[in-house]
This record gives sequence, structure tokens and C-alpha cells, in this order.
Amino acid sequence: MTLLRRWLGARAYQVLLAVLFLAAFLYQRETGQTVLVGQPAPPVSGDVAETEVSDGLVRVTRVIDGDTFEIAGGERVRLIGIDTPESVKPNTPVECYGKESSEYLKSLIEGKEVRLERDRTDRDRYARLLRYAYLGEVFINEKMVRDGYAESVGYKPDTEKQLVLDRAEEAARAEYSGRWATDVCP
Repeated sequence: MTLLRRWLGARAYQVLLAVLFLAAFLYQRETGQTVLVGQPAPPVSGDVAETEVSDGLVRVTRVIDGDTFEIAGGERVRLIGIDTPESVKPNTPVECYGKESSEYLKSLIEGKEVRLERDRTDRDRYARLLRYAYLGEVFINEKMVRDGYAESVGYKPDTEKQLVLDRAEEAARAEYSGRWATDVCP
């Protein structure tokens, strides 16, 4: 670095370092991944070694809450494009319809084989797989929203099926399904 510092000059060297730190900060904020000097770079979208879990059929071993479940092998999966009321988040009160959402997802998929489908991002900042899930031909993400147990929430860049989920929420609200019923949540 000393040769680089002499060649660039002290001021240019400081600017270069500032730009590198800013780039690392923005990368971490956007992807949730940290790059450490001397460590192999994390896999990027399209890499073969991106994840050990391929999209396809997997067995659901446990439902954690209304939008997260565990599959055989211990991986956690977060359903893309939906959000359910909190029911297990530490230091957070259980939200209205949180337990019902969790129980509904459990009744749909726990102990069963589901087909996972990826959008653009492989994992979230908590290292959970981000996926759409299907039980046979039933689109689970949509069913959770359509039946009033979840709301449609787009998380860019994973928005391939967001229009379907938005329409499901419109229908659920119009029919006062689940959490949208007038006497359920204040």
C-alpha cells in the first residue's frame, strides 16, 4: 500500500479508501452480506454453489410463524411477497391474528412436501431462503393472502408474483376474510 500511497498522493489515497468503505457499506446494506478481507466472497446470484437447497420438492418439518417454516435439513424458508402478524418475534408482543396465521400455515403444509420456487434473491439478511411455495397446484403464498391470514407486501427485487398477491389481498379485504373481518382486529 505504501507504493500505491506514494503514487496516488496522500489525498487521493484517502479518497480511494473512503470510496471503498462506502461501497462496502452500501453492498452490506443492500444484500445483508458482509465481505471480509481475506475471506472468500459470498456467492452471487447465478452461482452454482449459491445454495445447497435446490428449488423443487422439500419436506416441511416445522412451521415457525405465518410466513416462515423449516424444511428437512434445518433450513428456514421465508415466503416471498407476504407478511403475517408477529407471533414469535423476541421482545415483540403477539399481534392480532398472529397465532391464527401461524396455525393456518401449519395446517396447510407442516409434515408435507411442498415445491419451492425462487424469485431473484436467494436469501434474506437472516440467511433464510426466500421462496414461493406450492402444495400440489396450490400457491401457498397466495392462499395465505386470499384467505386473510397474510397481507401482500412487495420486497424488491422479488416481485415476480406481486400482482397475483395484490389481487388476492384485494379479494380478501372485499370479502372480509380472516384478519379483514370487521370484528377481528381493531
